[in-house]
Amino acid sequence: MLLMTKNAHHARRIAWGAALCCLTLSSLAVAQTTQQPKTALPSAEKPATQQQVPFSQPSPSQWAVGCTNTESGLDCRAGQTVVYQQGQRRIEVSAVLRMLPDTNKPNLLLLLPLGVSLPKGVTIQFGQSQAKAIAFQSCNLKGCMAEYPITNAEIASLQKGANMTLSVQTAQDAPIKFTLPAAGFAAAYAKVTGK
Repeated sequence: MLLMTKNAHHARRIAWGAALCCLTLSSLAVAQTTQQPKTALPSAEKPATQQQVPFSQPSPSQWAVGCTNTESGLDCRAGQTVVYQQGQRRIEVSAVLRMLPDTNKPNLLLLLPLGVSLPKGVTIQFGQSQAKAIAFQSCNLKGCMAEYPITNAEIASLQKGANMTLSVQTAQDAPIKFTLPAAGFAAAYAKVTGK
């Protein structure tokens, strides 16, 4: 039984990774934006004493829906990728919401850039609600992932236009906040759930 649970958890993580990659890379992927965080992530190419290049903000971001065919039918998810640009450097932050097939409950997968402090995890906040801490589960070449069982109240908050704020610290303990706008969430969530 424990082996089946570990295998099911591993399969779910693989499915989430595939879902995130599909959403990020597909033509239905979300419009991208850049915003100015409080502190830039450190760049391996630059010395720590060099002054940071400012971030630019070209366009707003919006939630979109991506679907893949599975044996049991369409697997749809709502997602958004926000791109922070600093000179030639791109920092991507993504959120993907999907209904878990085994429980039919909504779950949120977050992908944050490499260079974050793994032990400190990420905090998530919807509008002015209380921030909640989430542990990172794994990292790959795209970034570090955290999974969050989003509540109905938090979904309702996004539907009403409350933005999602993700807060992390760099490996050097510098705080950074990323904002994922709620624009388009209500329509995307309705498509994913059929409601």
